[in-house]
Amino acid sequence: MGVTVLQQFPMIENRTGPQTIEFLTKRVVALGAVQTGQFLVDCETYMSVPQLGVQKTVHVLHNSEQPASVFAILESGSKVVPLIADGLFDLLMLKMTSIYTSKKQTKIEAKGPRFEIGDFCVKLGSVTMSQNFKGVLVEVEYRPCVVPGSAWELMREFLQGFLGSAVSNQAPQYLQMAIRDS
Repeated sequence: MGVTVLQQFPMIENRTGPQTIEFLTKRVVALGAVQTGQFLVDCETYMSVPQLGVQKTVHVLHNSEQPASVFAILESGSKVVPLIADGLFDLLMLKMTSIYTSKKQTKIEAKGPRFEIGDFCVKLGSVTMSQNFKGVLVEVEYRPCVVPGSAWELMREFLQGFLGSAVSNQAPQYLQMAIRDS
């Protein structure tokens, strides 16, 4: 696993989500990328029942690229705990309906084509919430490097090559923290 950057792509007027994905697909293929399949990431949110007194939230995520794992983010006040578990975590959440209830209409999905170009993996995701289109998300992974401080400049240049001015010269905040720590 390398360094990964997520980038929201601004919607262009008079262009639908699928048209935007097609536009970006043409751009990334023009760079020499080859489509290697599709991907899907979904997230469902669970809220603690009011009787517990303290509001706790669990976001449960699945990634088609890691089908044996379930990812979760547990939030309680200012405390955030990331979790990686196996598929049995989904069954555990079903057994905890007296403590956590699924937040209605909040299932979020990002899905679309997956490309490879040299040492990069590019995913162009159409983001939907309860079947309603919300935007386009671009994920780029630079696989040979695991040190964010060593990868940002190269990734920025690569991203700007097909996303243009939508990419900031500044590293995303989540990468800036990793850059400082490296």
